[in-house]
Amino acid sequence: MTSHRLRRPFHAKYIALSLYTFACVLIPGWLLLVNSFKTDAEADQLGLGLPTVWRVVENYSTVIQDGHVLRGFVNTLLVVLPTILIVALLSSMAAWIFARSRSWAVRGIYYVAISGVLVPPAIVTTIFLEKAAGIYGGLPGLGAFYTSVSMAFAIFLITGFVKSVPLELEEAARVDGASTFIVYLRIVFPLLRPVLVTISIVSFIGLWSDFFWPLFLLRSSSDYTIQIGLYSFVSSFPFQTKWSLLFANVVVVSVPLLLVFFVGQRQIIGGLLQGARR
Repeated sequence: MTSHRLRRPFHAKYIALSLYTFACVLIPGWLLLVNSFKTDAEADQLGLGLPTVWRVVENYSTVIQDGHVLRGFVNTLLVVLPTILIVALLSSMAAWIFARSRSWAVRGIYYVAISGVLVPPAIVTTIFLEKAAGIYGGLPGLGAFYTSVSMAFAIFLITGFVKSVPLELEEAARVDGASTFIVYLRIVFPLLRPVLVTISIVSFIGLWSDFFWPLFLLRSSSDYTIQIGLYSFVSSFPFQTKWSLLFANVVVVSVPLLLVFFVGQRQIIGGLLQGARR
């Protein structure tokens, strides 16, 4: 039995997956990293070899200062972190109600709430509403938009998770005299931790990488997020693309995203699997 397991054949799918990873992930990643350390003339060749002259400090210090990377980091975090907190709190409350209610009216509201998963937001309508509310053009408007579009997927995912939570736990708490809010806060919310962590990580990756909506909803350069700052930095070289600085900027912008992904990938998979097993 043991020898049979040790002699397990190396399937072709693993070879294909390894080749795909090497061609589509490792080579572009190496190209991006190694050229961020080169001079402008050497980086223009887009080679895979090591630089003859290492320009680590020069390239990255230029990117951080001229590309206003720190300002972009702060602006992005000021939008993304409150959005994640608000979405986690409000969507978990709404999902709990949707999962426990037997009313057809509430069920209809649920389908309306999750319709945003399939229906994309309209640009013109969004800008019109934000202008009417007086929040267009700044970080509050972008944060309000992110919160609204993130709620649909969060409610959809959490509602399915809540249905797997034993109802007897809530009933026992109510017998002991707990109010509805206490039942949610002390019973339901702690049990939702796996799915809330999953949603938070997925939302962070998606919002950090977003370029489209900040381009339309931000007007002042002082409010630019990290992706718009990257675009603005690249656009500052109209006659020649400085690949070394461009690659260095991409590396700086991508580092937090990669850290969150590698740290949280087990949480994402674990949260989804735990919700499926319950």
